[in-house]
Amino acid sequence: MRYIEPIKSWLLIFLVALSLFLTFRIWTYTPDYGVIEEKEVEEIIIGEQTQLSNVIRPYKLVFKGDEAWRGTVSTTNIDNVLQSMKDWHLSNVSLVTDEFTPNQLNELVRTKDHVTMIFAEEIPMTLFQEFFKMDLQRMPSISFDRLIIEWNAKAKVARAYFVNVKQQQLYEASITMTAPSLDERVLKEIIMNATEYTEIEREDTTSLYVIKNNVETVHYTYHTGEVSIDKFVRSLFSDYSSINKQVNSAASEQYEGASEKMDVNPLRREFKYVNPRGQDEQLADAELIRETFRFINATGSFTGDFRYVYGDGYEAKYQLFVQGFPVYSEDSSTTISLSMRDGRPYQYNRPYYTLDIADMKVEALMSGARVINILRKQNPELLEQMNDLVVGYMLRHTENSRIFVLEPSWFVLQGEEYVRIDPLMTGGVASGLE
Repeated sequence: MRYIEPIKSWLLIFLVALSLFLTFRIWTYTPDYGVIEEKEVEEIIIGEQTQLSNVIRPYKLVFKGDEAWRGTVSTTNIDNVLQSMKDWHLSNVSLVTDEFTPNQLNELVRTKDHVTMIFAEEIPMTLFQEFFKMDLQRMPSISFDRLIIEWNAKAKVARAYFVNVKQQQLYEASITMTAPSLDERVLKEIIMNATEYTEIEREDTTSLYVIKNNVETVHYTYHTGEVSIDKFVRSLFSDYSSINKQVNSAASEQYEGASEKMDVNPLRREFKYVNPRGQDEQLADAELIRETFRFINATGSFTGDFRYVYGDGYEAKYQLFVQGFPVYSEDSSTTISLSMRDGRPYQYNRPYYTLDIADMKVEALMSGARVINILRKQNPELLEQMNDLVVGYMLRHTENSRIFVLEPSWFVLQGEEYVRIDPLMTGGVASGLE
């Protein structure tokens, strides 16, 4: 028994030493984690990116010379004018009046040597830095749907007039051109090659500017391709691994995540995506255009010549154009519509086909002036209420699901709605399209 106490003492010393040793090891231990390989986040690229100036283009330019009117919807012509404007300096923006009547606007447009750009929707001034160099201390919070340039090649200072038709506002600004002679040559060449137009005056409302003679158009036949719907799914859904896909029929597929949903119609080649999370938020027009443009453009998803045509603070719409003409359809979608919540898409509806020309043939349409005369007899009320008369394309499917045709036709623009004019003019006005 006499050895028990010494043994306890030595055991206690051993345990204390062991405890100190283990504590020291824990404090000084550095685990060998090895090399942790970062997983590369997949970047979804659908097509080529574009510039904001390409989606807020005017859809029509009209020029008033000594006597004749000329106009153009050619993308090339419009882009050449806009390219010349990039070297112009805009300054001294000021309000002229907020009671600018339609008759006063008509007088301004028909003034000699004035160039008028017509937009489908109001464009915030803050976005026009894409076109002009702004020499302004503070950017005015205004919007416009007509831009009128008072052209004077002999002077280095010209005038710009910004018109908001709905709000009856007229703003003016000074323009300084760095190369007025060169800009004049560009504009004169465009005017010489432009189509002859005519002014259609209407009582107490804005005039219409339409093609004076018969129109030579092109009837297109397209072999269509498509963007893989999986690319859109990967770019939209927050958790691709948890998506449930369900095929209901040849015309209906569904993709569902935790809260997101996409309905796909493979026959029409369009989809509707919704993500109900987040709060409703109304954006200023400029912010709405920027946010929706950035999201669509980030993956190169402007898969054609899409242009901004509508915004209400919640939703922006971009319309498909071909060769400067808008495209409408009852067989498929021809618009991209997008609303945002908390910087993410809330509702996103669009087509996912692409157009590759297979065949084309020249086709004649009657003049805009003749269409106006027929409307004046058959539907004078529509003539007074319409916003514009434009040449556009009706996209139709054929029996071969891979082939679409684009048929040229006249369309009445009335708010967001486009009404097709019956090509044979036997029934006057055909169905309305949105």
